[in-house]
Amino acid sequence: MPTRHQMQSSPFFGPDGRLHPILRLLLYFIATPTAVIVLQVVAEVIVASTIGKPNQGPANLGELGYPSLLIFQLASVVAITCTTLAACRLLEGRSLVSLGLRLGGSWLVDVLFGLLLGLLLMGLVFILEWWAGWMTWRPTPAGLSLTNLIGAVILFAMVAWGEELATRGYVLQTIAGAWGALPAAIVTSLLFSILHLGNRGANVMSVLGIFMAGVFFAVAFLATRSLWLPMAVHFSWNFFEGPVFGFPVSGLQLPSLLSVTPTGPELVTGGVFGPEAGLSGLLASCVGIAVVAAYWKWLKRRPRQAGITADTTWSSVDRKHAPD
Repeated sequence: MPTRHQMQSSPFFGPDGRLHPILRLLLYFIATPTAVIVLQVVAEVIVASTIGKPNQGPANLGELGYPSLLIFQLASVVAITCTTLAACRLLEGRSLVSLGLRLGGSWLVDVLFGLLLGLLLMGLVFILEWWAGWMTWRPTPAGLSLTNLIGAVILFAMVAWGEELATRGYVLQTIAGAWGALPAAIVTSLLFSILHLGNRGANVMSVLGIFMAGVFFAVAFLATRSLWLPMAVHFSWNFFEGPVFGFPVSGLQLPSLLSVTPTGPELVTGGVFGPEAGLSGLLASCVGIAVVAAYWKWLKRRPRQAGITADTTWSSVDRKHAPD
């Protein structure tokens, strides 16, 4: 076991005795994709043996149906949660809850605000494109049956949990603790874009759109020092975008309450990728950032009862990294 002096002078350890942040991130970036791939293979075996072998390379993942999608997404969520938990405990000496999952203070307000904000932003996109004549729509009530509704809620809840736990949870907070919040927001937003490069219809505009959505979610975390707001708005954005308003969700087309047909320029609508690859999605992210900034100012005037306050510095967060 190296002494404290040796750890301070070692290129591998920081003054606090923990591995250098770059090494901690490297281990996380190796462990998490590996775990996801392994469990995805297991999920594919389960799907093939119970539901039937999925069509190879479907034009749209929505063609797999909710049972298969939920199994594959569950595999990803379990992998991300386990590796994040291990990284927190073994590399940081802190709990998973300390990433911003405490159930004290204004967490419920954050959740309700995030759910409403996602609805309003997707409603803004829908009204804007319809008013401008960039899309047509018709109701498809059967598309949001009780089964589809439950499937969509579970699917997008898992997506929001897994993606936010990894990006705005472990990665952003590790970078922010070492180099500051701005580099953390930029790097995690770039990572968020990279994670969506394989989606149907991905292009330069989708990279920019997903990057701005990542900035939006990063601001939501930085405003509250809690993952509940970014998780809630991430879930609400996806749920109302796809199963309700009928837009593709980052290339994923699912049964929906409304059926929309883009008629305007792809630069605006995002085409088969969805609003995130269009100017309408960029506008929604910018409006979301502005609204969250106003929410942050309101939080500063209203002290949060428990957990980390909205204006807590990263250095103070770092000093409180002991397990709960």
